[in-house]
Amino acid sequence: MGNQQSNNQQSDDSDGSEEQSDNVNRMIQYLIASGQVRLIRSGDNVQFIRTDESKSDEEEEEANHDTEINDQKIDMDLEQRINLASGQTLTLPNSISPILRKTQQGIRTTPGFKARVLSRYLPNKHTSIARFGGRAFCGQYSSTGEIFMSACQDCVIRLYDVTDGKFNLFKSIGARDVGWSIIDTDFSPDQRHVIYSSWCECLHLCSIRKENDLHLELDMRPTFGQNFCAFSIKFSQDSSEILAGSNCGYLYIFDMNSHRRTLEIQSHEDDVNAVKFADSSSQIFFSGGDDAIVKVWDRRTLNESNPCPVGAFGGHTDGITYIDSKNDGRYLISNSKDQTIKLWDMRRFSGNAGVQESRRAASRQGWDYRWQTAPRRRRKRKNKNDASIMTYQGHGVANTLIRSFFSPMFSTGQAYIYTGCCTGSVIIYDVLTAVFVMFPGTRSIIKLSPHLGIAPLEAVSTAALKAIPIL
Repeated sequence: MGNQQSNNQQSDDSDGSEEQSDNVNRMIQYLIASGQVRLIRSGDNVQFIRTDESKSDEEEEEANHDTEINDQKIDMDLEQRINLASGQTLTLPNSISPILRKTQQGIRTTPGFKARVLSRYLPNKHTSIARFGGRAFCGQYSSTGEIFMSACQDCVIRLYDVTDGKFNLFKSIGARDVGWSIIDTDFSPDQRHVIYSSWCECLHLCSIRKENDLHLELDMRPTFGQNFCAFSIKFSQDSSEILAGSNCGYLYIFDMNSHRRTLEIQSHEDDVNAVKFADSSSQIFFSGGDDAIVKVWDRRTLNESNPCPVGAFGGHTDGITYIDSKNDGRYLISNSKDQTIKLWDMRRFSGNAGVQESRRAASRQGWDYRWQTAPRRRRKRKNKNDASIMTYQGHGVANTLIRSFFSPMFSTGQAYIYTGCCTGSVIIYDVLTAVFVMFPGTRSIIKLSPHLGIAPLEAVSTAALKAIPIL
């Protein structure tokens, strides 16, 4: 019996090693194909060298073995914030057992200490929860982490209760007026409703619980004469307004109290793929479009007659796919089809030169991310007026609008950025150093949902970790 268990364990370890090796191989193949790294052979040794995108092909050939990564210096204020919130400067014992014993004794700790402990248990494997009859484009946890919502091309929105760590389906919603697929979804902060969008002039509002089974149309009344689709939708913090970014460069605000659209402005020169509120006040929000520009808007001064942003960020060279906020009213990240994530500081807007350079670079991109491979990075030119404070690269953005997020404050102190990848991996970057932390893989393209769970790397009670008392 013991030998059989040992053999089974060895078989599981072997399968895991083979799967991890396959994930690494797929990632390396993508990085080489997209020109992000090069193989350098010196005798019997092979090294991976990251390509310097600011050099031309001829300059790269001249540099050859001497190509180096440009140093990036993170903002000192951000570094201090992250180190404090994540407990990076704290020393922990090698084992989790002494920490749990102190917890049982009632010894209280700081939020940074708890985040430092939980950061040891980043997700490192995947498990199949459900299989659908169409491609799944949306997946999202509620703000409390108690409900998970999925939506895909089979026109069904599924709500799962995950309070006990398992995905228990408790409600299925048949989507209406779906053109091609459900495009985006969002939970209301009060946890009463969900909204979804498709290629339709209306958003749809649905109740979460069956005892109040609503399914309402929210008519956006677009005035331009083309097919309408809201690519990105977000509730305000008080659930009173819905912010939407649509095709043809328009932004919309729908008022839930008056049940009508109250704002329509042309914000970008191309499709608006991403919208996000800056913090819980819901007064400042961001938008990102296929013109490669991230814009910052103030709800209090915004009107249709003079739709001017309070600032803009230029640095990307291709369309924006997603925006996430650190929720501190200062820092945000944007993911882009130029295969990078950039970190921005709202105190450092781009000048006109940087914005125009990004706009010109995006207009020259001739590939279609939905079915084509991204052009080799060495053929792209770096924005010389890039205002970002850090750039993260190594993941692949293609086939769908890949999303990226700051890791949760409560469990990691927002010390990481995690993103989906067209190679089927989830990439986790260190915010301060921009290096890979890990990339657990799957077999399909990852768009990602905004929640970083806890996947223990050793046998330990997750509930016990969450129960660590805080001062």
